[in-house]
Amino acid sequence: MSIEIVFETHSTTEDNEAGRATGWLPGRLSARGRAQALELGRRRAQDGIAAVFCSDLRRAVQTAELAFDGSGVTAQLLHYGFFLLTLVALKAVAERLDRTSSPWWASLLFAAIPAAGIVAGWSWSDMPLCFALVTAGLALTYAEGAGAIVVVALAASIKYSGLLLAIPLVACLPRADRGPSRLRRWSLGAALGLVVLLPWYGANFLATGNPVYPLLPSVFHGARTAEGNLLHWAGAGHAQGLAGWWQYAAAPSTLDGDIGGLGLCALLLISILHGLRRRGLRAASLVVLGGVVALAPFEPSPRILLPVLAGACAVAAVALGDWELAGRRRWPKAVAAILAARGGALVAAHNAFFFDPLPAAVGIESGPAYVARNFPPSRLYERAAALPDDAIVLSVGEPRLFGFPRPTLNSAITDPPAVQAFLAGAASPEEAVRRLRGRRVTHLLVDLEWLSKPGSKPSATASIRLTPEEDRRLREVLAFSKPVDREGPLVLFALPPP
Repeated sequence: MSIEIVFETHSTTEDNEAGRATGWLPGRLSARGRAQALELGRRRAQDGIAAVFCSDLRRAVQTAELAFDGSGVTAQLLHYGFFLLTLVALKAVAERLDRTSSPWWASLLFAAIPAAGIVAGWSWSDMPLCFALVTAGLALTYAEGAGAIVVVALAASIKYSGLLLAIPLVACLPRADRGPSRLRRWSLGAALGLVVLLPWYGANFLATGNPVYPLLPSVFHGARTAEGNLLHWAGAGHAQGLAGWWQYAAAPSTLDGDIGGLGLCALLLISILHGLRRRGLRAASLVVLGGVVALAPFEPSPRILLPVLAGACAVAAVALGDWELAGRRRWPKAVAAILAARGGALVAAHNAFFFDPLPAAVGIESGPAYVARNFPPSRLYERAAALPDDAIVLSVGEPRLFGFPRPTLNSAITDPPAVQAFLAGAASPEEAVRRLRGRRVTHLLVDLEWLSKPGSKPSATASIRLTPEEDRRLREVLAFSKPVDREGPLVLFALPPP
């Protein structure tokens, strides 16, 4: 039996186009590189490739994902992998907090939280962040201060919320690690942690002069609107800080759809109160409460709350064991089992209805059918492959451009709409078209729902949106342009020739 091995290079990266050597840094595909990766997939589609292997550098993984996993199923299953790793880490933490407890209750309760099971199916960063923070807590239970520092740095490099959630863990370092030469070991851990942090925060500093862009604009200079958009997704009119979190937590939709019901929420809260009274559990309970305070600057959401809920579940597992031993009563665990079953049913129903990657993973459903079911614009994206090779598309209101077959221009969700730069100050629609053509833009991809309320999506705050004059100018440009395709509210326009 012969085996044919095919070698392919990763597609063009942003560093390649800038003439920089990426080395061991992850790298990121440019718009041209993404188009090349999609072409690689089409070129190899009929070659009968049985397995694809790539390095763990982001540019290689991104090339492989775009070329050979257009459905996104592999990425989604990786998300579930981090979910399972978090469950195992939680069990280990509960076991270290109290060896006589029932440690698997920590995993069971966390798995029953709808926010955890739902986010595990689609978010690329939230579950890895949760796993990193739980693992850092586990390292502290073993008095491994240096290891905890490195893993905390990893969490801080995943999301900005990880930077704040790391503060309560680091505060526990002097109490958890009292071994000899601890300062030397902590220094080594801090040095390695800086190596972990440098690619992200260093790149931010080189690009913007602000290592935590767009945060702290008053310190490093920058737009306050971008900072507010990142911290407060719901924008103006919503309470912020601890008041906003209280409103969020007290809402029925939060209690049921995110945390798993009033009963499960009450169980976690009573467990934390029990932990504050119990000597061996006090530090863990304080870390959980510290996490709640650390999240105050951010807009309330189930995703950002997951690490705090994970810590609460570890404390609850120990509390359940305490209550059983204290009164020889099993009803607390029976109640917890009922609550966990209810939460698990909510998770299963949501994932089956909205995502359900299992049929595609086992071959019952095709990859394209899975994508079309979860992301209807993908049908338009497939047809966009017929655009000329030199086409460049500017997206207006649609931030989800993964898999688009041609180079695109777009804005981040924390920044003003990309089209604004071409509309601001334009005396006529012809001038706006000339500006677009000057950047070699040939098409506009417009979300009509966004157009009805410019700036509300992807930009979340009211301060980042088109002015009435810019909105009128955009509509005039579209009136001059030719609609060439449509899928739901998403319309592809061809700009008039120069």
